[in-house]
Amino acid sequence: MCNRYPFSAEQNGSQNGSLTAALHSGAVCSIVRRSSTALRTVCASIGRIMTRASTQFCVVALAIGLTLAAPPALADGEPAAERTGVVAFEAESGLYVIDANGGTPRKIPGTKPGDGNPVWSPDGRLLSFERERQGNWDVYVMSADGSGQRRLTFSPMDDDFARWAPDGRSLVFQSTRRRSFDRVDVYAIRVSTGAARRVTPDGEYPDWAPDMRIIFAHAGDFFTVRPYGLDRRPLASQPPGSALAALVSNDGQKIAYIRYDDDGLFVAQIDGSEPRRLTTSPSVDNDPVWSPDDKWVAFDRGDSLRDIYVVREDGSELTRLTHLRTACCPDWRP
Repeated sequence: MCNRYPFSAEQNGSQNGSLTAALHSGAVCSIVRRSSTALRTVCASIGRIMTRASTQFCVVALAIGLTLAAPPALADGEPAAERTGVVAFEAESGLYVIDANGGTPRKIPGTKPGDGNPVWSPDGRLLSFERERQGNWDVYVMSADGSGQRRLTFSPMDDDFARWAPDGRSLVFQSTRRRSFDRVDVYAIRVSTGAARRVTPDGEYPDWAPDMRIIFAHAGDFFTVRPYGLDRRPLASQPPGSALAALVSNDGQKIAYIRYDDDGLFVAQIDGSEPRRLTTSPSVDNDPVWSPDDKWVAFDRGDSLRDIYVVREDGSELTRLTHLRTACCPDWRP
């Protein structure tokens, strides 16, 4: 989840919003995962980047010198015929989809400003997403066309960053249910019943591997655990740097990941070996997700103003997909 604005690009007739208006509204953002290397290093020392409760801190940080301008625009690459499917993402006025080969973003009906982090179910029929309505974040599901919206979690604390299990029956998510924003645990929930249980304490940004193990980060390292909390263990080979979040490729062979101490994206084998840089960012690259064929990675780029980009798995053909300045948190379906 990233920057939120109380006005719509459709309303002002432009894809570019007014940062000044956002600052005056007092609602610049509700979370910044990675604002700058220096800021992330400070946040890492207390165990978590920033929570959605940190709006005031975000405003102050912006005021004292975080880069407010959008990153330099790249020359858009020619559409790649093999880049197929649909990318869902979060923007200022709700949730959107765009063809992975480019085009005009289309808003998902029934989604609202502040809805975020859309994630496709394995069969592409459903989307999970997050909504804040009573002072905390909860996990919802809906059909791909925006119908049938249903709330899954009802904790008075934050439940967020949900990811689908490979079988489509469950979601894994992080939660501050211990009533402390700097103590985050990993939970799983059955989509059909809403029955939730804690998988493991002290874990953030979980994702599933095809073998049904869950990978997550804690205190700068990556770990895996079985769905019922058994066999928690660190990756056999920890990538260098301070681990923040990893997304598993669809074939289960690799991870795309981000670090506290670097603004780019990285790729490694599923056991953490053979790490390599995927991007070098002029601002901050975040929220990597694999294409269905694992040949591309989609992500968002920017500091306070963000857009969706795609890059080949080998780091070539970096292409800007959106021009909204408020787009983040992509997820890709066939």
